[in-house]
Amino acid sequence: MQPFDPLGASFAAALLLGAAAVVPPRRWSAAAALAPVGLAVLLVLYVAGDDTYRDDGTSRWDAYRSPGGALGSLFVASLVLLGCCAVALAATALSRRPRAYRLTALFGALAVVLVVVPTIAGFSLN
Repeated sequence: MQPFDPLGASFAAALLLGAAAVVPPRRWSAAAALAPVGLAVLLVLYVAGDDTYRDDGTSRWDAYRSPGGALGSLFVASLVLLGCCAVALAATALSRRPRAYRLTALFGALAVVLVVVPTIAGFSLN
């Protein structure tokens, strides 16, 4: 059994970012930047963690990433997108730019669904 559900965490982060795209931002709205940061940390822990299918101490990074394959690049792209989303969310919320904040939250939710979820699937499927 896994210590956490990475797909559930991804969909929860996407839902939170989607809600942030609809709700008018306040000064405390910068806290929404914690969702992509937390998801990035969980993603790193998941990929570096033991592969439960092999159950011999092999990490998912070693088990699923083929040399020259795209999964490593997708993982790095996920971390970069989540980091950029977190910085942009915090900056637009604190500078009180509601339209930019909403667009950033929307693009963050799309990035989670279109990049992070396939990354988790790639490191999960046998």
